[in-house]
Amino acid sequence: MKAFRAVMLLLFLAVTSATAQPSASGSVTGVVVCDDTHGPARRAYVYLQAPISREARFVAPQETFGGTTDADGAFAISDVTPGEYYVVVFSPGYISARDYLFPGAMSAKLSGAQEALPSFVKRVSVVAGGTEHAAIELKRGGSISGTVSYSDGTPVPYVGLTPKLKSKQGDFADLIGNGASHTDSLGRYRIEGLPDGSYVVLGGMEGAMVPVFGGDQMGGSGLTIFAGGGMRPSQARVIVVTGPNEYPGVNITIPLSGVYEVGGALAAADGHRLNQGLVRLFPAGEPRFSSAAPVEADGSFHFHRIPGDRYTIRVEDASDWKDNGGVRTLVQKYRSSSVDVDVAEGNVSGVLLTADPIP
Repeated sequence: MKAFRAVMLLLFLAVTSATAQPSASGSVTGVVVCDDTHGPARRAYVYLQAPISREARFVAPQETFGGTTDADGAFAISDVTPGEYYVVVFSPGYISARDYLFPGAMSAKLSGAQEALPSFVKRVSVVAGGTEHAAIELKRGGSISGTVSYSDGTPVPYVGLTPKLKSKQGDFADLIGNGASHTDSLGRYRIEGLPDGSYVVLGGMEGAMVPVFGGDQMGGSGLTIFAGGGMRPSQARVIVVTGPNEYPGVNITIPLSGVYEVGGALAAADGHRLNQGLVRLFPAGEPRFSSAAPVEADGSFHFHRIPGDRYTIRVEDASDWKDNGGVRTLVQKYRSSSVDVDVAEGNVSGVLLTADPIP
């Protein structure tokens, strides 16, 4: 009996010791309300974002901690690894805190703003075994709306629209929290949740999207055009958004005439065709936004429906690869090169980009 009691005592002490150990994780609870209705933000998505440094060129993948608000606007996120986090809320029509955190367009690191962060940008410090509480009041943002149609009045469905925030220095930045939109079946679009600022609206269609490094985040071989007409951001219509107001009538017209095909080839100095690279096309002197097309296996490249203007065509990441029975081997890398072309009164073919090898 004494042995039995001793064993039971040891088990009791072991269980007591285990339950007394502090949790290795923490939790975040809170409530989200809307500033315009003073009511709860229902079904809003809430997640935690660790601060990102501008100096960090690449950010290692991190665990995602998130949840959804209930009918009372309350949320609870458990099993959070201890550390510093911003509480980010997504709710249609309201400004997201993410736009104020790097690399968001409103972040101080990009905008140079000296003002304090808005009150809806909350930061919490999660400790093991602790619970942090965040009360967030969302601010309704402005909205831009309009249509996309062909020059004969026919609506263009499912066109991608992106607002670009314009700085006083003339640079552009992308929103992260509330950004892209698409036209519906009648060519109508609406972009919501915009912070105060000056915007241009860019539409893209008719072409496969490919990465564009050193310029816009994405580009396509098809037509890209600003509200106001053309591919030049300097000629785009600027919409100044202030407060939770609606800015309608920001329309884009896709021309059916006065647009042309542009094509050519990429070659080395000795004349042989190169079979890999990315070719960008942008209005001469304005490289920030571009159409982009990959170099085909035969060294050719093609752009479609380009409005009349003077353009720079530039190749990047050019290289020559050899196919050995289905296994591709790098032969040589080449420097970037560019050429200016006039696209005014007809299709332009036979553009030749010549690249020099990198020693």
